[in-house]
Amino acid sequence: MITRNAVKIAASLKPGGVVVVEGMQYGAMGTGVGGAAYGYRPNELLRAFDGLRVVFYEEAMAPPYWMPRSLAVPIVRFAAMR
Repeated sequence: MITRNAVKIAASLKPGGVVVVEGMQYGAMGTGVGGAAYGYRPNELLRAFDGLRVVFYEEAMAPPYWMPRSLAVPIVRFAAMR
């Protein structure tokens, strides 16, 4: 998950740099290997990148950009700027 490296990612951004994330909401696709659910929990990205200025945040039922022909699924969209 990107949140494990959020401090390093935020520190690597130049002033005006942007981090953009789109991913599944936690548990949206059931469980993964070993029965563990995956995805971003509510507000997880906001907390992980709390030192940046949030430009956009959305938890929605929508087709993900990486699967344009898919049905709506629970996703998280996030953009923040240094």
